[in-house]
Amino acid sequence: MRNQIKTKADLAVPLLIICVGCLFLAVIILPAEFGLTTAGYVICGFISLFIFSGLWKIGHFELNDHLLTKYQFLGLVKRTVDLNCLVKYQTKTNNFTGVHSLVGLIPSKSDKYRKPREATLHFTNSSKMTLDEELIPTKDFDLLLEKISLFSTERIQLA
Repeated sequence: MRNQIKTKADLAVPLLIICVGCLFLAVIILPAEFGLTTAGYVICGFISLFIFSGLWKIGHFELNDHLLTKYQFLGLVKRTVDLNCLVKYQTKTNNFTGVHSLVGLIPSKSDKYRKPREATLHFTNSSKMTLDEELIPTKDFDLLLEKISLFSTERIQLA
């Protein structure tokens, strides 16, 4: 069975995080005219970590045969797992509809950002990998889950 999938990156959530972080950084730095105190530098450091977390979320997934690779931080960091070692996977839906969050600022016709799905893959060596629907398009997420479920059923049939 030959499986090759390369997902696209969905930049809506990471760009929202980066833009909000830059806005907070500008609000602190511009009025201070670069005369920040120690507390100002600490706050700017935390905001920079917030911006870094947005950059970390930019990534995609690739499935080649039985190897699933997760790229993060603009594709600079990668992690590869063997789906033949897949023990189980769990999907869950996070519900952010009642919570007033920044995600509500993203215009969307679907509930992808208000009720994102998350799949956690468990492997034989006790490692885990998480797939977030917020970070890739929904059709790519569904296709990836379909292929992973094939590996999971093959693993159960062989055991």
